[in-house]
Amino acid sequence: MNMDETDKENFTNSVELRKNNFMRVSRRSFLKMGALTAGALSLGSLRMIDEALASTQVPQTPLLATTIPKYVDPLPVFGPAGGITVPGFTGQPGSFPFNVPRVSAPSINVSMEIHKQQVLSTGTPLAAGAANLTNLWAYNINNVKFYPARTVEVTKGTPTQMIYDNKLNADLYKTLTVDQTLHRADTDGNGMTMLPYSGSYVPTVVHLHGGEVPATIDGGPDAWFTNQPLDPVTGVPVPAPHPQGPSYYSDPGASATGATYTYPNVQESTTLFFHDHALGATRLNVHAGLAAFYFIRDNLEAAVAPPLPTGPYEIEIAIQDRMFDDKGQLLFPDVGVNPEHPFWVPEFFGDAIVVNGKTWPYLNVEPRRYRLRFVNGSNARFYNLRSKVDFWQIGTDGGLLDFPVKVNNLLLAPGERADVIVDFFKLSDQTKIIKVVVNNNAATPYPAGLPVVRGTTDQILEFRIGTAPKKVPANWDTTFDPSKKTALRTGTNVIVRLVNPTTGVLTPGVVPTVKRSLTLNEWLNPLSPGGIPMPLEMLLNNTKWDGMQYDTRNTPATLIGLLPGSTQINPGPNPGPYSTENVTEGTTEIWEIVNLTVDAHPMHLHLVQFQLMNRQVLDAVGYQAAYDAAFAAKVLGATAWIPEYGPPNAYGTPNADGYIGGNPAVSPFLNTAGVASPILPPNQNERGWKDTVVCLPGQVTRIALRFAPLDKPIAGPNLYYPFNPSPAGSHGYVWHCHIIDHEDNEMMRPYFVTPATTAAPTVGITNTLPGGVNVAITLTGTPTYAPGLTGTIAWAVTDPVGAAVVVTSGLLNTASFTPLSAGTYNVTATVTDSRGNTGTTTISITV
Repeated sequence: MNMDETDKENFTNSVELRKNNFMRVSRRSFLKMGALTAGALSLGSLRMIDEALASTQVPQTPLLATTIPKYVDPLPVFGPAGGITVPGFTGQPGSFPFNVPRVSAPSINVSMEIHKQQVLSTGTPLAAGAANLTNLWAYNINNVKFYPARTVEVTKGTPTQMIYDNKLNADLYKTLTVDQTLHRADTDGNGMTMLPYSGSYVPTVVHLHGGEVPATIDGGPDAWFTNQPLDPVTGVPVPAPHPQGPSYYSDPGASATGATYTYPNVQESTTLFFHDHALGATRLNVHAGLAAFYFIRDNLEAAVAPPLPTGPYEIEIAIQDRMFDDKGQLLFPDVGVNPEHPFWVPEFFGDAIVVNGKTWPYLNVEPRRYRLRFVNGSNARFYNLRSKVDFWQIGTDGGLLDFPVKVNNLLLAPGERADVIVDFFKLSDQTKIIKVVVNNNAATPYPAGLPVVRGTTDQILEFRIGTAPKKVPANWDTTFDPSKKTALRTGTNVIVRLVNPTTGVLTPGVVPTVKRSLTLNEWLNPLSPGGIPMPLEMLLNNTKWDGMQYDTRNTPATLIGLLPGSTQINPGPNPGPYSTENVTEGTTEIWEIVNLTVDAHPMHLHLVQFQLMNRQVLDAVGYQAAYDAAFAAKVLGATAWIPEYGPPNAYGTPNADGYIGGNPAVSPFLNTAGVASPILPPNQNERGWKDTVVCLPGQVTRIALRFAPLDKPIAGPNLYYPFNPSPAGSHGYVWHCHIIDHEDNEMMRPYFVTPATTAAPTVGITNTLPGGVNVAITLTGTPTYAPGLTGTIAWAVTDPVGAAVVVTSGLLNTASFTPLSAGTYNVTATVTDSRGNTGTTTISITV
């Protein structure tokens, strides 16, 4: 089975296509509408680096990245330990000198702990007396502590209990400065203050990025929990004034400083990762080291033939950028670009590249195929990876593609993953080791910011390809060869297509219940130092996190009230924020995201994997004028858009294009220089399930979202998850920009999923072994669940006088009890399905 020949011939790599379509509008529109803004961002990026000369609380002298040696230390490898030798081959074997084993277990302990690690290359010149150890925070997973943490590996359909515990202290916050003017996890009850945080508490919460999980265990920004430092006199733990966030949840049994989540692992095999997500501190906690891979395995992955590279030939690669001081410590710019947020910087761009916790490492590889699992774990930096070795992408955020795709430029935005096969044999030599560098040329900010710096940020890591045999043995490499372009998925395992990826339109039978048009907004402060407007706040659909409406023409801003069209999530005793993106499980929606900023934004949705429909270039000048005019027509005295006011029109009233969201229709502005903008379908390596999508400036990006498992057919009758996405008391999910400096400053909104109704479970009881007085009676329960659901049975028995009887549960839904006297015993079986629905049956047994 081969991919369509037209697709193969017409494929254009993603980076060049995206760049070209951005430039089509930038010359005419953005240089007219946003020249000052674009200049401010570029200057702001420079200024962020220039002003990183010292920390607010602890003076720091920056370490020049050019002094850090490259390719002197091996890449830390996660997975099977030890090198590999190939039968009949005496050349250079694979070498994996530092191996962090993956972990797979029904229950996994994950504690957040302080940690020292040699991140900088061996031989890095540091200040006198400084040891080459960087102070970090790391996940300690089943007694292995490393940054980034060891990979968790699970099997589809088998739940995994993750027992999280916060054992941190706040020492790193002396250099990773917490800006208390942001909407944040306020552990101390300080409120908004212009002072840096100097307390003892660290809020953390773990988000499984890309995971299909109930909202209660999604690790949302308000579900944080804190450490408890010891009193220096008594040694007694001291709880924070506010030890938990308003949406905190845990399975029973968690420590006072932790939370226990049980992930259902119900989705297809894929590359997920987990990281911290605490409100207003995500950029700092992730920067400190709290991140790790999470692999899901299943039969679909195992069915690929020939098999994918595995064992030591499968390597995860986390790419992050960092800055360091001359003592080898993390240096994070904390001189703000506007007075309202004294320590927040709009985008962090480090000058040193760290891969799997090591600056510019090398990887010894054999001359054969490898499977590389990439994640961009940076705050804001995009990577456009290029190398002499061919990249064949086989998977996206949500799992395998239908066919492998050759990608000359592998663009990774923050939060994106790429599953890639490379064949090193083609570049190998019979007599010497070949060194190949992976380069990067993505501008900062992407796509039209400052270029990479030659000799530092233009390089990622080095492959060292071992010598090849003169004659390749027949059993040399029998793994999947992507260059043959055979299918990764076949038969019923092919991707359920919501979108025709060639045309960029919905497939027949896909009918969206709702279409939403939502904007990305950047609020510039005209009072920034130097008179150059600088970013003050980033917004989704011009709305703050809380869903309230503000008039920012006044100083301070006037709180008008609830944003029209909002609904409070969980309005009970522990209320959540107000959401406008309220969806129903099992339905399909189209979201078009209108980027009115000058940056590309990687937009990420929790819970749901979606499919990219298309992109179109927008007449941004014309649309901005219509957007401004809609505000002027609505609000007395308004002449342009009002930040934080919400959309200019009623959210729930469809615009001329039939989209709700409260924004003007985009169709009149889908042209540049009078020429209609073509629909740009997804690039071939974007034609899979995604949870993070790049939204370019001056474009409309459309995605098709179905709130149901990926493998359910279009017309399937049971379009619901095997768990309840919104258990009682949950605060919903979030969608946000994965430039985490942005999400920490309002570029994040909640959304709520109304669960589908499923049939309640039932249970029948059979008296399998009748027994009698002092003779055990054995019972069997026969449950019936709605399709696709599982469950458990709980048993209860009362004796003739109504007292409880000890019941012993066995295998296969059985239970037994021993009557101690004659009479009637009432037996109750309560069945609970995986969505929390219950059913009860009671029978009487007379002995």
